[in-house]
Amino acid sequence: PLDIDAINYWFGEHKDAILVTDKINEPYTFSKSFKYNDRLIMELFSLDSIYIAKTLEIGVLLSENVIKELYFDKRKLIELNIKSIAVSNSFVLKNQRFVKELSKSGITPFIYGINDYFIGGDVINNEIYFMTNNSYGFDFGLYTDRYLQ
Repeated sequence: PLDIDAINYWFGEHKDAILVTDKINEPYTFSKSFKYNDRLIMELFSLDSIYIAKTLEIGVLLSENVIKELYFDKRKLIELNIKSIAVSNSFVLKNQRFVKELSKSGITPFIYGINDYFIGGDVINNEIYFMTNNSYGFDFGLYTDRYLQ
């Protein structure tokens, strides 16, 4: 594990690196410690934290619970200038049309949870299988806790 001093040092040495956070919903507090906010994208979990991040010019990866909080209002996401969302595979399966509309509007979905969610009783735990067999019809990013082939 790295503390914030080690992270700042590492980012000072790696000028092309971008930090993407998860589970931290305090952009103001975090941005006071991290020295490279121009290379920071925070997954955020509330409208208040999103407004703060926007004020601080921090990149936002919007979590799916905020999409629900906004009642799936695509116009509001566009007004907030959201560029990317973090959504579970199960969320995408239930809301494919909506996520496809967001993608066509320039909002990139990043899908997580393929190791944990069930489809037809089987766990999708193979990223290569997922990537070659998805039929969503839009571009997306994928991230996972573990890489299984």
